[in-house]
Amino acid sequence: MKIKRVRIENFCCLRSLDVSFDSITSLIGPTGVGKSTVLRALDWFFNGEKGGILSEEDVHSAAETKRIRVEVEFDGLTASDRSMLGHYAPDGLDTLSIWRTWEDGEDRITGKALAYPPFERIREGGGSREKTAAYKALRDQDPALGLPAVRSWDAAEAEMRS
Repeated sequence: MKIKRVRIENFCCLRSLDVSFDSITSLIGPTGVGKSTVLRALDWFFNGEKGGILSEEDVHSAAETKRIRVEVEFDGLTASDRSMLGHYAPDGLDTLSIWRTWEDGEDRITGKALAYPPFERIREGGGSREKTAAYKALRDQDPALGLPAVRSWDAAEAEMRS
């Protein structure tokens, strides 16, 4: 298994970053652009608090929410990888995304294998306004889901997580 892609949101100096990885990937740039922050985000993703306890000071200063998110997409999963990852990586899956979020002191890990596809399409949308509109459209289209009315993207995200 190898890292294929990393997405980092609201972590220190990185408001939004999407990096694709190859067999060998170098992070090159001047001092202060976030190279070490990418590595620190990955350390937190893999090691949790052992990689350093997060606080509100680690949230990007211009973030709309107090949430940090680091998503890692893995590729080339073997049977052994799937066995180790359990329900996160069902049989037949070659690529897997797992993300770690920190919000208001709460740290949680989620895998894409457990995600509801319509919710993922909403999360992949544009900005907060567009995502909130997509949530409301899904709520109207499928009342059987029992989704409550919301006024913000944060509230919609919380409802989809629950």
